[in-house]
Amino acid sequence: APIVEAVRGGRLSVDSADALRRGLGSPTEGITGRMLGDLATRLLHEFSDSGPDRLFKAARVERELIDLDGIQARQQELYERGGLRFFPQPDGMWRLSGQLDPESAAILTAVLDPYTSPRRGGPRFTRPDDVARAQAIIDDPRSTERLTLDGLLEVVKLGAAVDPTKMQPKLSALVKIVTIVDTSRPESRFGIIESNGGLVAAESVQRHLCDGDTIELSVNPNGDPLDLGRTSRLYDRRQREALAVRD
Repeated sequence: APIVEAVRGGRLSVDSADALRRGLGSPTEGITGRMLGDLATRLLHEFSDSGPDRLFKAARVERELIDLDGIQARQQELYERGGLRFFPQPDGMWRLSGQLDPESAAILTAVLDPYTSPRRGGPRFTRPDDVARAQAIIDDPRSTERLTLDGLLEVVKLGAAVDPTKMQPKLSALVKIVTIVDTSRPESRFGIIESNGGLVAAESVQRHLCDGDTIELSVNPNGDPLDLGRTSRLYDRRQREALAVRD
């Protein structure tokens, strides 16, 4: 009722009213509608000049404070709602979609912020090395979004390299590139990312190999494996990978 009256009286916008409702949440067995109404009245008085975002955060905090016993359950609920999915797009790109619980978001933003913070009004640096690094980020021709994605990829690669045992079996190589080698046309060399079919130039294949997180399997135009290493009594991992690609 206090929220409806505030909207009707012109003291609260529709967006702010929605933010306040979402922040306060719904009544429960221990939190009655009367208690939420009183809380809404106080928040409207204390944050009358605030925008929707600040009003939502204030309401969320106040709701948590009057229901401390439910924090763990709500935290678990948010955790279970989190997730990530990848979708191939018709133009060859991939779309990433998902949502993060507060803990996951805090970890991810803390790791990725340094890759772009000078562009987003981050802290002022005084040490020469830090100043130079910040300026390099500002001058980087890549978009802020591209810098963020490249930073995420770098963190994933570093994490996989630090402790390969934590990677899932058969996924120790982050990228498997099949290189098509036509001996009659050496200049036609290119690669295919086996997991999603994307084509990459020969230069990209070499760059990935230098990163050390890629397996390259060379085959001829008929799909027969090439350059499989020296002979051993049993098939080695690279030979098994090559036969899997061929078949």
